[in-house]
Parts: sequence; structure tokens; C-alpha cells
Amino acid sequence: MAIHLTVLVPGILGPVRGVPQAHLPLAEVLPALSPCLCRAKRAEFRPRLLEPALFKLFGIGSGVQDHLPVATLSYLGDFGRAVPGPVLRADPVNLQAGTEGMVLFDETALNLQAAESRALVESYNAAFEGAGYRLEMATSGRWYLHLPRPFRLATESLSAVVGDRIDHSQPAGEDAVILQTMLTECQMLFHDHPVNRLRAETGQREINSLWFWGEGEVGPAPQKRWSHVIGPGGFLSGLADFTASLWREPPAGCAQLNFDDLDGSVLLLLPQVNRLAAHGDLDGWYEAASSLEETWLMPLMARLRSDHVKRLTLIPLDGYRYTFQRRHLSAVLRRLGLSDRLLKFP
Repeated sequence: MAIHLTVLVPGILGPVRGVPQAHLPLAEVLPALSPCLCRAKRAEFRPRLLEPALFKLFGIGSGVQDHLPVATLSYLGDFGRAVPGPVLRADPVNLQAGTEGMVLFDETALNLQAAESRALVESYNAAFEGAGYRLEMATSGRWYLHLPRPFRLATESLSAVVGDRIDHSQPAGEDAVILQTMLTECQMLFHDHPVNRLRAETGQREINSLWFWGEGEVGPAPQKRWSHVIGPGGFLSGLADFTASLWREPPAGCAQLNFDDLDGSVLLLLPQVNRLAAHGDLDGWYEAASSLEETWLMPLMARLRSDHVKRLTLIPLDGYRYTFQRRHLSAVLRRLGLSDRLLKFP
């Protein structure tokens, strides 16, 4: 059965921090994809951040950013069970003083190891056991803060602030002061922690703060939109579980994806090159985007020539979605001299 495939690939078309969009060498980085985009049907897709985009694609809420229950759903994906009480995402970050304020670096720039995370989480829990707060680690860069009661908060998602100033992005709401007081004590605890002393000695960024986000309550599950969901665990697998969609980890590339196992509407989330872009890592973004074009995007385009894929929609979170059908691509691929190489698939 032919599938309708939607590919969410944040940041593949930029922007890259510190590089004007007009100066971004897309034709050089994506020599095959760029001309194909000109033949696609383009439609507006407003969310430009991953979490609001996924909520929109799953039919949950309005697709705006406020009070999206990321923590509750990603907990479900990480641990395979409903969260036992009020919870926030509490991801480990580095805050660095810049010329215009504090700038946030997430796990993309930290190379945080699981043993380091466990040591920091254990120290936090020992210090705050009596206050009703508890950290729980899912992965080295994805932590959760269990709260003593529901907090009235409004937070910014991590993807909205990574690589950026955080001065105007701090939690707001009636309980924000309580949370900030606890965070200040946590920062003091982390400052002199053995993990951070060793990181400083080896020239690595220290884990000197947490980023709290993802508040919100989950309502009734929406109507199922995706028969299959392919992508990293955590938030995406939680969304799949919540909506009764089949979820699987992505293989290394398109060549390893068994299309015979897929049917209906399929959502594929590819690695987020936008995190590299947010940190202003132009070389890293260049390399990652080029790799995605070669291992995933152009082989997927080629699948439109087969009976496996009837329609392919690409969402790069640049404000648009690009939909391709078979008739759009044959002439373009041949003109580029790519047909022989890309149209041969397993």
C-alpha cells in the first residue's frame, strides 16, 4: 500500500545564528534538494518550534506555544507510564555570560555523560529531599522535576531559548518566585560539584543550571492521525502512545527503512540540525544538513518513483510545508543527473 509520508526536519533550511538567511549557502549545502523545493506545492505552516509543530501535527491544541504539556507526554514516552503527579522538564544546561546577557547552551553543546547526570541528580535529591522536589533522569540531557503540588507557571520551551539570551524568557506566574528560589540554591549546589570541577579542569562547559519548561495538563486524546510514527524516543514516542499510533526508532538512513511494514499516514522526525544552527555552529549545520540530504531526503524523494510513497510532505519549520508528488520530481532529478544513483533503492 502506498503511504503518505510527512517528514519533519527542523532547521534543514536554516536559520543559522549569526548568518543572514540571504547569505546561507543552501544551494551548496543542499544541491539536490534545493531545486526540488522549487517544484513543490508550498503552503503555510506557522509553528517554527518543534514542540508546537508536533502538537499541531497530532491535532492537540491550537499549535501555539503556551502551556503545551510537553513534560507529561515526554515522561510517558521515556518511562512507559503516566507521570504520578505534577512535573516539569528540568533539562541540564550551561548559562554563559555574553555581552548582552546570559546565553543558554543545551546538551548539543555539552557532551554530557550519563554518569555525570546521575551524580548531579543524586546530589540534588539528597539536598532537596525535605522540600518535596525530586529530579528524575531519563537520559543524560533530559531530566524531570517532580513538584510537591501543581505550580501556576508560564515557561518558554528549551527549543525557544537554546543559543539565545534568556533575560526575558524566565518562568512567569504566581509560583515563579518559589521556583526561582529553589533554582538559585540548585545553582549553588552545582557550582562546586565534583562533576563541574572536573569539567572545568578539562575545558568543558559546566552544568550550572536547569531549564524548567513543559507545564500543562493533557486533555482527551485526539482522533488518531498517524498510523506510524518514526523518530527519537521521549516526547515523540509519548505523543504516539497518547494517540495510539505505532512508534519506532529511526534507522541510520532511508536505505534501512522497511517500507513494506508501513501503511497509511506516516510521520518521520529526522535529527534536529536546528540545535547546531541555534548555537551558531555553521560547520556542524553544514555537515549535518548535507548528510541528511544524502542519507534521507533525496532517497525519500526517489521513493515517489516507486509504489511505496504516494505523497511526500517536507516540514523544515521555516514557516511552510512543501508537498511533492511523483510528477514534480522526475524531470528535476534527471536534469541534475541524480536519477541513476538515487532511484536505485533496496
